[in-house]
Amino acid sequence: MLDGQLYDSMDKELVEDRRRARAHVREYDVHGAYTHEGTQVLKRLLGSMGDDCVIETPFRCDYGYNIHIGDAVFMNFNCVLLDVCEIRIGGRTLLGPGVQIYTASHPLDPDVRKQGLEDGRPVTIEEDVWIGGNAIILPGVRIGRGSVIGAGSVVTKDVPPMSLYAATMATSTTMTPKQKMLTGQWFCGIDAELDADRQRARELCAKMAKLEVNDIPARTEVLKELFGSVVESCHVELPFTCDYGYNIHMGERVFLNYGCVMLDVGEIRFGDLVLVGPGVHMYTVNHPLEVAGRHQNLSIAKPIVIEDDVWIGGRSVILPGVIIGRGAVVGAGSVVTKDVPAYCLYAGNPAKFIKHLTPPEQPRESEGEKARNDGSLQSPDLLVSGSESDVVLP
Repeated sequence: MLDGQLYDSMDKELVEDRRRARAHVREYDVHGAYTHEGTQVLKRLLGSMGDDCVIETPFRCDYGYNIHIGDAVFMNFNCVLLDVCEIRIGGRTLLGPGVQIYTASHPLDPDVRKQGLEDGRPVTIEEDVWIGGNAIILPGVRIGRGSVIGAGSVVTKDVPPMSLYAATMATSTTMTPKQKMLTGQWFCGIDAELDADRQRARELCAKMAKLEVNDIPARTEVLKELFGSVVESCHVELPFTCDYGYNIHMGERVFLNYGCVMLDVGEIRFGDLVLVGPGVHMYTVNHPLEVAGRHQNLSIAKPIVIEDDVWIGGRSVILPGVIIGRGAVVGAGSVVTKDVPAYCLYAGNPAKFIKHLTPPEQPRESEGEKARNDGSLQSPDLLVSGSESDVVLP
């Protein structure tokens, strides 16, 4: 059952597990939400539960131990979770009254059903989702972060992040160009809301460019306003250009050298301790190959992810949808069209595998990292151009 294979639901162990869950549910009905006793019952019933959760009664489930909910989740009256497989609900998610989540399914073949066999597929609901009353979530569905499901919807397929889905068969309602952009759909970039967002980013970049070179605190404050998320240990040399800014997210101690350009139509996420050489371009946006589509000003976004401890050489280009794995190095002037595995050196146009790199036995702060942290590190240029050369920090 837990592996998603066909199984006999009348197995003695499973029958006993369901009996146990029903006993806990009945006890919870007695105590109800907002009581210490009720919370203790839920902790015994569920696989895991975060802080400040509220589950109104009545509430029903099959096993309980396959349900995992984050912090501040709210379930209204009469929710039913058939947790044959895992149901994971992210923090701050709201479930309206009568929501039903099914991980259980049955064979279409009646002869197989006669044997009492069934199977299941997990359901995942990410953070900050709102599911309207009497909605039904079918097996295998994943609902992306921040999405909203209309009341009475039947969700049969995955829902992208930051989307509104509604109606009996849960088809997408009309979305603004910005909503389409943020959910990876084709959108028209000629739009008043997007124009205003781009203008805001340009004004903030211009504001940063006018600051004194050594006024790092003021530059950091502008970056906090410009980027989706950034920490004070990050450093961005000027000039720097981006489309929107709010799609850029930086981990600890990220260093961007002079003249970097980030077309952040989709998300660009940096891990910790990332070095980006001068003139590096990152493009999350793409356009139709057909002329007719370009005449309609259509664009589409694919996110870029740069994991921890990556070093990208100067004047490299990172194309839409690329993930650069932890500890990887990209040679100067490379054009990265595909994912780069962790701890590998890639270089060239298009970037190709050069050699494997040795992962550290224990993470430590290198001399180069210490220098960058205290502000003494200079331009991180790569001394490779496609050959099996060593990579040298200046």
